[in-house]
Amino acid sequence: MSHPPSNVDIAGVPGDLPPDQVVARYASARYQFRHDNAIDPAAPTESDDVTITAFCGTVAAIASAVVVYTTDGTSPDDVDATGKRTAHVASMVRVSVQWMPFADYVEVWQAVIPRQPNGTTVRYRIDGAIGDRAIRAIDGHGFWFRYPEESGITCFAYRVGSRTAPPDWFRDAVVYQVFIDRFRRGADAPPLSTDLQKKHGGNLRGVRDALPYLQELGITCIWLTPIGPAPSYHRYDSTDPTQVDPVAGTVDDFVELSRDAAARGIRIMLDFVPSHLSSKHPAFVDATQSPDSPYADWFVFYDWPDRYRSFLETVATLPSIDTNSRGARAYLIQCARVWLERGAAGFRIDHAIGHGSDFWTEFASALHDAQPDAVTLAEATDTPDAVNTYRGRLDSVLDFPLAAAIRRTFGTLEWDIAAFDGFLSYHEEFAGRGPYRVAFIDNHDMDRFLHISGGDVRRLKVALFFLLTYPRTPVLYYGTEVG
Repeated sequence: MSHPPSNVDIAGVPGDLPPDQVVARYASARYQFRHDNAIDPAAPTESDDVTITAFCGTVAAIASAVVVYTTDGTSPDDVDATGKRTAHVASMVRVSVQWMPFADYVEVWQAVIPRQPNGTTVRYRIDGAIGDRAIRAIDGHGFWFRYPEESGITCFAYRVGSRTAPPDWFRDAVVYQVFIDRFRRGADAPPLSTDLQKKHGGNLRGVRDALPYLQELGITCIWLTPIGPAPSYHRYDSTDPTQVDPVAGTVDDFVELSRDAAARGIRIMLDFVPSHLSSKHPAFVDATQSPDSPYADWFVFYDWPDRYRSFLETVATLPSIDTNSRGARAYLIQCARVWLERGAAGFRIDHAIGHGSDFWTEFASALHDAQPDAVTLAEATDTPDAVNTYRGRLDSVLDFPLAAAIRRTFGTLEWDIAAFDGFLSYHEEFAGRGPYRVAFIDNHDMDRFLHISGGDVRRLKVALFFLLTYPRTPVLYYGTEVG
């Protein structure tokens, strides 16, 4: 039986990492053995030996450690028919002690994995020893520092020679985010409801009807929020990620939209939600009916069937998916590949901090193998150092620190231009070591820019001028251009 996190009071804003949790993450390092995806170089090529770093708090006090790794795509936990471990082993050395805020001193342990050919997937875990007791290094990024070893992330991965930027078409794109239920209905049909918590009926035909307008606006990529069947209007609680909610249309409608958009030089990027499903998804329903269900290991049950890991441990209707399960992992990858076959150009990935590098390495590799110019854009709402570790795993990330800076400078006027310029200088230097960043000023998870600016259209125009001239792919939230 798995154990829940030590504290379930996580966040007031979905996907956010509030300051008290950042403090808690640092403080918990005193008691933990952690890896936190610390590898050097961050995106290795075939000419690079790779240094793996782990951190051990003084309370944990390990005596020795090894990196157990494979280079053939198998799990580092696999054994052969005789029970012999099939993985390679690299011994770790205690190289130094460093000071960490709220954790005081932590030991730094390192090992080197020798260079491998491009295309090799290296999967690894880090085993430590405290006397006679074995311990595994966990991933402390996101909210994962809150979980004990048996229900946290202990397997990591990187792919040698993986790309470190999105395809050229995406770097040159102007992206338009459509919250599909509230955008437009086909043939100017009236909304199904005016209740803010119910579906209004925006659909794929409505998006298709808007293509001439979007082309004239200069849009070259449309990001659609989830289109699959779901109980809610936002559809981030899917009951079948391979299908289309009948209110939004049909699979054929999506294929036609992709085809017609392509004829206008516009690509379609779908919102993909691999972190969780709806509690009404058939797999979860089956898993709660029998502990022997073939889907039981897709989820983490603390006390079957009533207590289980869920989104931020606060939304019981959104059970989290455990990608330690081969079945769950294969299902998510197949769902994504189905949409590539239907014409999608890639995915904006919701709540990317919900999984670790082992899953993202396999996911991105599978997508790029199927469609080399497919793009992955991660919603990775974490501290900048943690976001940097997505380099080489996913193509790009939404730049939340930049969005906050733009809103403070031009929206609420908390910052003057000198402060903004200073931020840009430091942010470019530090975040430039990470994945490609995508700029925006508002989206569906925050107040619109015009709202925070007190309705001042002049401020909005200045913010949009910056957004559209800054050397990053811009995302324009539907309606923001109207002012």
